Amino acid sequence: MLGQKEDGQSSETIIGAGVEVEGDFVAQGQVVVEGTVKGSIKTTGDLEVGDEAVVEAEVEANNVSVGGVIKGNVKATGQLELRQSAKVDGNVTTNVLVVAAGAKINGQCQMSGTEAGEVEPTKKSSRKKKEEDEPEEEEL
Repeated sequence: MLGQKEDGQSSETIIGAGVEVEGDFVAQGQVVVEGTVKGSIKTTGDLEVGDEAVVEAEVEANNVSVGGVIKGNVKATGQLELRQSAKVDGNVTTNVLVVAAGAKINGQCQMSGTEAGEVEPTKKSSRKKKEEDEPEEEEL
């Protein structure tokens, strides 16, 4: 069950609405932010940023779901989900990116397997390849 360790203890940390945290925040389990965080957030679990939350921090987590504002770089080793109300001002690095209509990203997006600024070469058109492989017709 989400937010539960195998021994039944809760592994969820909630930063509630109206709460402000400043500094380096490190956790082992799921983190839910409904308030304000300034500094950095790092968790081996998942991070959820609520619709009214403001995060001015470098973020690193397994899966990240954003409904509010993040001002800082985001690294999600799994999936980064930007809900309709999300706004990210910073670079994002993730394996899987899900963006709802209305979400905003102001920064670079790097997907796993490529370096920032590196462009994967495109494959030649199969039509052109087919034309090259066909033998030329002989004139009679």
